Amino acid sequence: MTKMFAALVLVCSYSASADYSVWAAHPASVFLQDAVTKAEAVVAGKGDDASKVAPLCAIMKNTASAGYIGGIWLGNYANLASDQAGVKAFVALIPSIAMSKILPSLSNAGSAGIVISTTATERNPTTWAVPARVTANGSTYNVQIIVRMINGKMRVIDGEYFGFSGVGYLKPDYQKKFDAAYQSNRLTPVSDVVKALSSASGFVRCP
Repeated sequence: MTKMFAALVLVCSYSASADYSVWAAHPASVFLQDAVTKAEAVVAGKGDDASKVAPLCAIMKNTASAGYIGGIWLGNYANLASDQAGVKAFVALIPSIAMSKILPSLSNAGSAGIVISTTATERNPTTWAVPARVTANGSTYNVQIIVRMINGKMRVIDGEYFGFSGVGYLKPDYQKKFDAAYQSNRLTPVSDVVKALSSASGFVRCP
């Protein structure tokens, strides 16, 4: 698994087609299909890439659980009492991190796609794995998109490829950033990482 593919799984690609019947599909499949259909409409719509940032960010915020994903990437730093403001800021930054990876590829989004299965496998009473077929850069991947009911709403919490977690695969990158920041600032290392990510070249901030 490459970091780029892990990111692709995380944001569930850019467009959709489907072996899909809304009447027969599992509710988690319906939830995902609705999200990718909305994203497809935005990507195919008029306007330059910059004009599509706000609507795509809104879709991501309503589809993926920034709290869950951010918590995984933060690890023990999520409990750092001296930097809870940084922890909250990092979680809020998750959609922007995803958008920063998506925006450079929007012009080629027509060659990418995702087919959502109508079925889902229950992992536990509030979590389901939905099979999907992702096409990107001329290759096709069979993945599982993990959907969980959180506070009464379905949210994507992960994407898996051959059983490997996309969110988990990206965690070491962020742990290295937090560890490095902690060496020079033990009080607010997460805030320092947030500042660094936000000021990096190519960063796209979601409204």
